[in-house]
Amino acid sequence: MSLISLPFMLLVTASCVLYYLAPKQWRWCILLLANVIFYVAASQALIIFLIGSILSVYIGGLAINKQIKLQKATIKSLEKDQKKAYKAMMKKRKQLILIVVLAINIGILCYLKYYGFFAGNLNAINALLHVNVNIAVKKFVLPLGISYYTLMAISYMVDVYRGKYEASPQLGKVALYLSFFPQMTEGPISRFDQLADQLYAGNEFDIIKFKSGLYLILWGLFKKLVIAD
Repeated sequence: MSLISLPFMLLVTASCVLYYLAPKQWRWCILLLANVIFYVAASQALIIFLIGSILSVYIGGLAINKQIKLQKATIKSLEKDQKKAYKAMMKKRKQLILIVVLAINIGILCYLKYYGFFAGNLNAINALLHVNVNIAVKKFVLPLGISYYTLMAISYMVDVYRGKYEASPQLGKVALYLSFFPQMTEGPISRFDQLADQLYAGNEFDIIKFKSGLYLILWGLFKKLVIAD
């Protein structure tokens, strides 16, 4: 779904209207629903990759949270000489969780995006070396915005691991952050602490901000359709 298409503009308009009609505490759900509609319309079955990324990040974040809380609760009862060894052990646990989640997300991205490139080049090298090995070259249709949401997933997990903030206990809010549809195809890549409050707060309607946003949208459309095209 192109950002300058009529369906996208209708989705944005409908989302905006429903957002301000909904009770304040449920407004983030309207955004999540818009994300689902946008992604299903654009990628159909490929949404499974986005769901996989969301689940891995959600579960991994909570697992790191659990290790951090366990460390805080346990370390108080340890002797001074035991604390260092215990901290090192807990750090390895958190690192393992982080590595597994990053491996899942980066692995999917690399496999879908670069498998054909590497397979083709390995076949070329094998031909030059007269090695009778031919790797099947597969080309995949990439899920919409996979590079963007993978990088956002990485930043989320790293920040949780570093203790910058706690992982969200709500699956829907993690899903909203990773799949926020206005930035799914063009970015920018936002960090969780920069975007989360804006997504979940249930913002009140502000005519000044509305006019400013509408001006930016129209000016962007003018530059794209009149100047660039």
